[in-house]
Amino acid sequence: MTLGDLLRIAIRGYRVILATVVVGILLAVVVLAIQPPSYRATAIVEVKAGMPADASKEALQEAVTYANFRTITYKALVTTGLVLDKVIDELDLSQSADELAEHVTALSALDTTVIEIIVSWPNARGAADVANSIARHTVDELSEFGGAVSIDLVQVSDASAAKAPAVPNPALSLGLAVFAALWLALGWLVARHWFVSRHTGSLESA
Repeated sequence: MTLGDLLRIAIRGYRVILATVVVGILLAVVVLAIQPPSYRATAIVEVKAGMPADASKEALQEAVTYANFRTITYKALVTTGLVLDKVIDELDLSQSADELAEHVTALSALDTTVIEIIVSWPNARGAADVANSIARHTVDELSEFGGAVSIDLVQVSDASAAKAPAVPNPALSLGLAVFAALWLALGWLVARHWFVSRHTGSLESA
């Protein structure tokens, strides 16, 4: 089947396509109406390795490697009670650490010393407050001093209140609904065309 064949099928079945798109849009509107809003805020913490000013180049490189390694551990600890219990106390939240952790995602790219702390929350200000509190307590609880290599965590980016919810996303939801409806309708029209053509051919040969 060529592109021209598909176009002819779509033109002949435009009523089916329009009806399917309308139904898809209506379903998307219903989902948007009942879906509770969720706002996102991101704070960024950097892991820095401290060395004496006269440290050798090899020692400095080892310190950087160690900081990269420790970043992986710190990322895992961000969503534990070690940090989140302090956040709950500071902000007087009603959740447990495990419940709060469901709203938090900690990310770090490979071979970097940066941790992104992403918080999803029912309101924009709350998302920013929780993200910044987590970042502050991550710095306070996880910085390491006194060893051969000191690890200093620094909040390098504050979370700010989002102007619009991340979920639901009307433009994305409606776009996906229209896209899915178009392909569903076109698939049904092609299948019907193939069935009718095959059935007609069988009758003619008989």
